[in-house]
Formats: sequence, structure tokens, C-alpha cells
Amino acid sequence: VALIAPMLIMTLHQAKLTSLLTTSLFVVAVAVALAWWMEDATNKDIVGATAAYAAVLVVFVGTGTNTTW
Repeated sequence: VALIAPMLIMTLHQAKLTSLLTTSLFVVAVAVALAWWMEDATNKDIVGATAAYAAVLVVFVGTGTNTTW
């Protein structure tokens, strides 16, 4: 759900602003969720998982063809 929902939003609404806001909001939401549920993880584990998730979404934003704001 964490990957499908933002990609679906960015596909249906192809404005660059929508892509950037969707990516930012979902990355923050995933970071909070990981910090909440990963009780035995260290801070670097949570930052690493969040960075990997953000990288996937940034690649999706970067490959978008529409450049309208």
C-alpha cells in the first residue's frame, strides 16, 4: 500500500507539484510508521529504510514525463 498509493496518485494527477507533495508526505508518513512499529530497530535502521523508500519514490518522480506545475 505504501508504494501503490503514491504511485497511483502521481499517475492519475501528473503535475510536478502533486508528485513532489505526494512523495514528501508519504516519506514522512512511512518514517513515522517505521519509528512507531520498529521497536527493536536503531535510529540508523529507520533512517536507512526511510531512505530506501524515498529513493524508490524519487525515481518514480524523476521518470515522469509531464513537467507542468
